[in-house]
Amino acid sequence: MTELETRRYEMLVRVRDFGHTHADLFPDSSFAGEMFATVGKTVKQLSEDAVSKMSTKRGGVSTRTRARHELIDRLDTISRIARAIGTSTEGLEDKFDLPDRPSDQALLTVGRLFVRDAEAFTSQFIAHDMPQTFLADLTELVERFDRANREREAERDGHIAAKAGIEAALASGIAAVKTLDILVVNRLREDPVLMAVWKRDRRVSYPWRAKGGTAPPAPAPETTATTPQPTVTPAAGGGLV
Repeated sequence: MTELETRRYEMLVRVRDFGHTHADLFPDSSFAGEMFATVGKTVKQLSEDAVSKMSTKRGGVSTRTRARHELIDRLDTISRIARAIGTSTEGLEDKFDLPDRPSDQALLTVGRLFVRDAEAFTSQFIAHDMPQTFLADLTELVERFDRANREREAERDGHIAAKAGIEAALASGIAAVKTLDILVVNRLREDPVLMAVWKRDRRVSYPWRAKGGTAPPAPAPETTATTPQPTVTPAAGGGLV
């Protein structure tokens, strides 16, 4: 979640806990109780979606990158050996050229072409110290990279779905809190202490930040003023959503 989403999530957690703590004032059967239940469901969904979003960012890229590097390395080896074989063997011209910085799909195509074209020259490649299983090994590298690409696309879809879920859940939770603002304030109008607790719990804090993380310099004093001016210290910001 973004910083703003995280702060809103933290507010929703406090609101949920407020409802739990004061369930005697806002029973489940009441409209306010239903709204607190909605906030609770939102908190649960946000927790699950945040975990899902984080998990889709782990592992997939490194697995795909490793598979890509291994495939390129093997294709480069075969290309270099093919050039050596080509000095004494006809039919290898331009069959095993590896393009610079190929796209993922281009690399898969080249890998499959190498498998197809190398079959006719298996004995020559083996004579140049390629293993007996080099064609099967290359096929496996191509398929591994293809799987890694497809898995990454699936993870991207999951990441997008989780992000959309976070946004939708936040919208639902904040709408419930806005309704609770009316219900809770009406219920606590004669309890200023608990009212203060509610206002604190449902507030979203937005601490002011200067660019670069440092506070701006204090303004120069007014040298021409004849009446002293009071000093105003900016307070940390806050909002209701």
